[in-house]
Amino acid sequence: MNRFREINWHPAREERRKFGLMLAGGAPLSAAVWFAIVRVASGEWIWAVPVAVGAAGAGLGLLLWAAPALARPFYVAWYLLVACIDTVVTTTLLVAMFALVLTPVAVALRLCGRQVLRKSFNRPAKSYWRAAEPTPGPERYFRQF
Repeated sequence: MNRFREINWHPAREERRKFGLMLAGGAPLSAAVWFAIVRVASGEWIWAVPVAVGAAGAGLGLLLWAAPALARPFYVAWYLLVACIDTVVTTTLLVAMFALVLTPVAVALRLCGRQVLRKSFNRPAKSYWRAAEPTPGPERYFRQF
């Protein structure tokens, strides 16, 4: 899945205004979360940076909502940044999942002698084809439970 193809490079006026409103609401909210995390982590009330970020984000968001012609560069930059972060995080999580979950399970199954895929050589066999059980008729779709 290519996130860069999903970016709307030429957003309409309404979409740019919606982006401004999301920024105006999201920046103070993320600043409040940041403020709470700093408070829990350090035990001190450090409020200057979160308040500045929240106020700047809210002000910029309201400006972009009021003047959507200015919003396009911010919109494109924001979604480009999100697409980059999404690509890195998704790739990292997939690699970590494979290395930390699937590989140990496969090694453990192999050490126990189990072959989940039933793939082994059978030299005298003429074919590796296994007959499949016939499926019930299409009327089963009308009685699912």
